[in-house]
Parts: sequence; structure tokens; C-alpha cells
Amino acid sequence: MIARRTECGMPALQVREFPEDLYKKLKATAAHEHRSIAQQTIMCVERVLRDHGEEEIQGSGEMHRHRVTPHSPYQQDESLQKREARIAKRQEIFRRIDALPKLDLPNGALGPVDIIQGMREERDTQILGTSLNQVVSSTEEERA
Repeated sequence: MIARRTECGMPALQVREFPEDLYKKLKATAAHEHRSIAQQTIMCVERVLRDHGEEEIQGSGEMHRHRVTPHSPYQQDESLQKREARIAKRQEIFRRIDALPKLDLPNGALGPVDIIQGMREERDTQILGTSLNQVVSSTEEERA
């Protein structure tokens, strides 16, 4: 486990060899709770520390008393009613999106990958005066 400070001064925590099954559960729970994985991890750690109550922890060579506050700065300062209203609004938006007619593309129509590739080639041509693929091909020919 590695702890560092971020640009805003908060510690950043990296956990190595995190079990895959535990990560999948954490990710699913975060999605269900409409949180990021980082926010969900903080909530889980706070919950465990709160459940254990006041704990003595070792820090910078001295013993400190650490008490986890019941309200995390990562929890919204909003009522449960507001949170449920926000979730209901999102669910309604997703329901309306799902109700939209499906777009059936004709056979031979360009897929998203082809469209993005074409847009990138067009951008490269505008910037370089030629396609990046042509630059790479000519470089490979010169090497051969």
C-alpha cells in the first residue's frame, strides 16, 4: 500500500494486489449507489472505522486518538428525499432514452470505429497536409 499527497494536499492511496472479486463488488456497489469507486472506497473505510468506534492509531511516532465522524465530506449535504428525487429523475431520463426508437443501420453502413477513423484521418490531413497513415507507410517503406 502506498500513500501520497495529491496536488490539493489530500493523501492519495494506492493498494497493490487488490483481489479482483472484491474490486468487482466495490465497483458494482459504487455504481448502485451512484458514486465513483474512490468515493465508495472512502465510504467503506469510514464505515469500518466507525463500526470499530474510537481507535488508537500510530502516526508520526506518537499515539493519537482518531474518531471517525458520522458525516463524511464525501456524502452530499442533502436530505435522503433530495437524493431519492435525483435518482428518480435519472431513472426517468434513462427510461425515456430506452423508449426512443432504435436506429437500424442499413447493410454496409459505416460503424462507429470507421467513422472515428475517418475523422482522425481528416484531422491529420488538415494538420499535417497528409494522412498520418500515409506518413507511417512512407516511413516504413524508407526503412525497408
